[in-house]
Amino acid sequence: MPSKEETLHAFKTFVKAHPGLGEEVKRNKRTWQHIFEDWYLLGEDDEQWAQYTKATKKEQQDVMKQAMDFLKNMDAEDIQKKISSVSTAIENIQQVLKQFQGSQSQALPRQQNNRAFERTHGRD
Repeated sequence: MPSKEETLHAFKTFVKAHPGLGEEVKRNKRTWQHIFEDWYLLGEDDEQWAQYTKATKKEQQDVMKQAMDFLKNMDAEDIQKKISSVSTAIENIQQVLKQFQGSQSQALPRQQNNRAFERTHGRD
């Protein structure tokens, strides 16, 4: 009988080979406890696990083709305009923050001077 550590290691290896299981847990369709129990009782060769295996070579090629098609259809000039627009927006936000920080630092000494004046001359 394998030790707990060996069993846990085997389960982790099994989960890595079946990434769809993690998605099932994220979607709250199954729990890790339930998956472990099924794996332990049914074994990793049970047909239910086939749907959770890594993508086939054909599926991987299809994804790569879709990505390449997407990249081919991208307009570099349009992307550059959007990046420039975002950059300008960030610069404007930074300028506003600097102005805000500057006005706060100028207000702080006035408040301290007013307090010092009140301590030495008292309030009316």
